[in-house]
Amino acid sequence: EDLSEALKATCPYLKKAYSVKSNGITVAAFSSNAVRRKTFDDFIAQYADADDESSYTLYDNVEFLYESVPYGMIKNADNALKMLNGTQSFSGEVKITSDTELKDILLKYNITEEDFYSLNPNYKSGKTKNVKINSEIPFIRVVTNTQVTEKQIVEYKTVSVDDDSMYEGETKVDKTGSDGVKSVSKNIYRINGKVLCENILDENVTDAVDEVLLVGTKKASKGKATGTFETPYDG
Repeated sequence: EDLSEALKATCPYLKKAYSVKSNGITVAAFSSNAVRRKTFDDFIAQYADADDESSYTLYDNVEFLYESVPYGMIKNADNALKMLNGTQSFSGEVKITSDTELKDILLKYNITEEDFYSLNPNYKSGKTKNVKINSEIPFIRVVTNTQVTEKQIVEYKTVSVDDDSMYEGETKVDKTGSDGVKSVSKNIYRINGKVLCENILDENVTDAVDEVLLVGTKKASKGKATGTFETPYDG
C-alpha cells in the first residue's frame, strides 16, 4: 500500500481530488469538497428532496473520498453532474432464485415491468430460472417510493322495469341511481425519476346503485289523448 501511494504521488497523470465512488468505482472527481457536496446535492434534488434523506434511498454503496484520480476526471460542477447521471449498458441473462421478488429485479437492473415482460413473456415468480435483461443502469441509483391513492368513478346503470299500471310511453324513476367509487392505494417505485413498478397496497370499491326506471306497458284505450302540450306561439 505504501508503494502504491508513493507511485501515485510521483505519477504526472494522477492528482489528489475529492471523489464520489459508487460500488468501488470512481464516478466523478472535484477540486474541492464544497463543490463535490453541492453537486451531489444537486444530483439528488433532480429526483428527491436532497434535504430530506427519508424521501429517498441510494441503491448503490456511495462513498466520498479524497484520493488520487486520473487528472482528466476532475471536472467542473456542470460536467461532473453529467457524470453522476451516467449509465452503463447491461444485456444478457441472469439467474433469478425462487424467493426473488419481481420488484427487486426491476430495481436492480433499472428495467420497467413492461420491458421486462416483453423480454420474458412467460416469467412466473416462485421459480429459479434465467431471465433476459436489456437495460441502462445508472452509476448511482436514487430510489423513491411514493404512496398514492387513486379514485375512479364507477358509473351507475339504468334498469328498465315494465309497469302495467302506466300507459305505454310513460316512464317514472322508481329509484334514483348513484355512482360508485373504486379506490386503490399503491406504492410507486422510481429510480432516478423513472417509474419501474407499482405495488398495490389496498383496494376498496363502493358499488354503484342502479337507477330503476318504470316503463309503462298498459295499452291506451281508444279515444285516449296522447302526446304532450306545447307552449302556444307568442304566448
